[in-house]
Amino acid sequence: MNTFLRKYFNDNSSVYNHIDHADIEFHTGTASQPNGYFIKLFLKVENNQIMDAKYNAFGCPFTIAVTSYFIEKIKNKTLLEASNIDNFDIKESLELPINKKDRLFLLEDAVKNCIKQINRGK
Repeated sequence: MNTFLRKYFNDNSSVYNHIDHADIEFHTGTASQPNGYFIKLFLKVENNQIMDAKYNAFGCPFTIAVTSYFIEKIKNKTLLEASNIDNFDIKESLELPINKKDRLFLLEDAVKNCIKQINRGK
């Protein structure tokens, strides 16, 4: 695992803890894989802008690092910008091995599910 990837794996500043955030209203979106990996996103949105973002993820270190990196990048972005995961160059920035690319699909599903929930609430 490269140093940049390790940095995001070890960064727990955006991990959601319900005790720390009980007074904040987050929209959630989840995605899971049959192998037990899952990502749950928590987005605080105001006027279509992501004001805060947190996550819970379970799986290999790549799943956690990819999610941590993405969460850092989407803060203060619009929902449309966040939904376009390809614009964040996650695979290239984290030097994600080709056999770990399915982690990006899992993240994309969690983002889409969260945006669906936000749009239903409007």
